[in-house]
Amino acid sequence: SFVSGVGAEPEAEPSGCGGSGTVPAVPGAEGENALGLSKQSAVVNVKQDGDLGLNVWLMPSEIIKWRDLQLLQPISTGSFGEVFLARYNCQEVSVKRCIIGADGSMTKEQLHNLEREINTYRMLDHPSIVKYIGCVLEHPNLAIVTEYVPNGNVFDLLYMRRVNLPAAIRLKIASQVALAICYMHSCDPIVIHRD
Repeated sequence: SFVSGVGAEPEAEPSGCGGSGTVPAVPGAEGENALGLSKQSAVVNVKQDGDLGLNVWLMPSEIIKWRDLQLLQPISTGSFGEVFLARYNCQEVSVKRCIIGADGSMTKEQLHNLEREINTYRMLDHPSIVKYIGCVLEHPNLAIVTEYVPNGNVFDLLYMRRVNLPAAIRLKIASQVALAICYMHSCDPIVIHRD
C-alpha cells in the first residue's frame, strides 16, 4: 500500500498561516499543535527515489474522503492533474486530482507541487480567489477540492472561447485580478502567482 495513514505530529509547528512541516507524521499518533492543526501524511511512491511523504498541516474539517465526492464530469486536464466537476456536501465543487503513473508513482516535482498548492490554498481568503474547501490524501486519489466557478477561468474565456467582453467588464476583471495579486503579495510568507 502507498498510504501510510493519517497521523498527527505534535512537536512540529506549521510556519505562517498554513506552512508545511518537515518531520514525517507518525501513523496513529495523537495530538495537535496550538492552532488545532494536525499533521496529515500520505506516503507516495516517487519514481527513482522510492517512497516520499506528502506532509501538510490540516484542520480535521479539511480532510475529505474520496468516497464522499460524486464526480459529475471532467472539466480539463493539465500536466499535473485532471479537474472534475463534482458534488460534495450538497454543493458543486471542483476536484483537481493528481495524475500518477501506471505503477502508482509520482515525480518529486508533482509531489512538491501538490504539497505547495495545498499549503498555499489553505492560507488564501479573498473574494477574487477561488475558495479552498479541503483535500483528499488517499493514494491513488490525491486531490484538492475548491469551490466550483461555473464560467471557467478568464484565460479560457478570452483566448480559447474568444469572447469579446465590453470594456467595462474587462476593467472590472483587471481590477479584481489586481486586488487579488495585491492581497497575495501582502501575505506572510508572500505568495507569487506564476501562471
